[in-house]
Amino acid sequence: MCGIIGYAGTRDVVPVLIGGLKKLEYRGYDSAGIAVIGNDGVQVVRAEGKLSNLETKLDETPLHGTFGMGHTRWATHGKPNENNAHPHRDCSGKIVVIHNGIIENFLPLKQRLQKAGHEFKTETDTEVVAHLIEENMKDGTKFVDAVRKMIEAGAVVYSCYEAGVMGYTLHRELSACGVKNVVVAPQKLCGPKHQKTDALDARALVDRLDRWLRGNRDAFSTVRVPTPEEEQARAQARLRDHLGRMRRMAEARGRCLLIAHGFTAEKYWWRKAKWEALKPTLPPWLQLLVTEWQETALDFDRRERALRAQLEAAAPKELPRGIGALTWVVLAREICDWARFHNRRQVASYTGLCPGIHTSDGRGREGSINRCGNRAVRTALVELVWRLARWQPDYKPVRALVDKTTLSPRRRRKHAVAAARRLAIDLWRLATHQTTPEKIGLNAPFVP
Repeated sequence: MCGIIGYAGTRDVVPVLIGGLKKLEYRGYDSAGIAVIGNDGVQVVRAEGKLSNLETKLDETPLHGTFGMGHTRWATHGKPNENNAHPHRDCSGKIVVIHNGIIENFLPLKQRLQKAGHEFKTETDTEVVAHLIEENMKDGTKFVDAVRKMIEAGAVVYSCYEAGVMGYTLHRELSACGVKNVVVAPQKLCGPKHQKTDALDARALVDRLDRWLRGNRDAFSTVRVPTPEEEQARAQARLRDHLGRMRRMAEARGRCLLIAHGFTAEKYWWRKAKWEALKPTLPPWLQLLVTEWQETALDFDRRERALRAQLEAAAPKELPRGIGALTWVVLAREICDWARFHNRRQVASYTGLCPGIHTSDGRGREGSINRCGNRAVRTALVELVWRLARWQPDYKPVRALVDKTTLSPRRRRKHAVAAARRLAIDLWRLATHQTTPEKIGLNAPFVP
């Protein structure tokens, strides 16, 4: 029977593969081979007979890498020689396959692939798999379509990728195909050597995926994938923030032009009344330049206000005093679903407002907040804390912020962060009907 071993990690892969194949010698075999992914791509070494013959060839042609697979073959299709030994490759040499079992319909598949121009170099049935994958991925065939064909053929596929600019469309496409995919939080994968390439990152992610599938939930942090409706609602809230940033950028560019040429630029200089008073004082050539930024700022402001009105209309009719309609909608749409959290620790962790901790031997200190959560949620919560200090002075987490003389400015900021973390938990309890505004010290009815 054939023996198969694979390894992805940080150790030199060749000794691991050879050691594993030696433990499988009892199964019987007539040839052996390994494939290693290194800096020069995929390299394959095979030998007829015992593993000692393979070791001799590896001494002559050393392979280096941290990702690879090995195989001991018991011939079923083709003579027991080096050419028929596994691993097998496609025409390009980029796809490498090892296999245990018999492909009963390999002959019609092989004939079809030969007609398509594939050149077979062995007598085995396994080589068909490598060429079949190559055929499915060429001529512009999309990755997802190739994966779908693999699953239709009976394969079980696990995958992962880091959350980022790709969004969640790929996740939904893979899931629709039957792939068991997870989206993970971005993290540094370069390790102590500070080497980063696409190949190294892919190997590191595959290694973590393997550990995660085996039950190690600390291998990486998975990201909750929002529904398309939640994603669309969140995108609308983020668009308002983006329009505001674009308006401030146009305002700053116009101000720079004015100051650079000796003119004073008041706050909100671009608004209609102030611009009509400022414009006659400028020379014609400067009027032309600054008008572009004034009109741009005015346009972004108009669009931002219209979108803000739409968002505020979606807020609950009654909210505790100091919690504005816009703030509530932004928080709700960024979080997507308050019920996603099962305890207060998950809520606090998502905000990124938890302090870093440095302890050893019973001694240590708390550092700055880890900022590992949602930045938009964190910003909205901190701003809301300062508003509550004015409008809800009896709310326990903000009481220390009411009297400005009791704490130094630095301690007030630290206290505001702690209050924001507590506020996030209270809002979660309110939204999930675990409490009422009166019980937590907010003096207005709440209808989520």
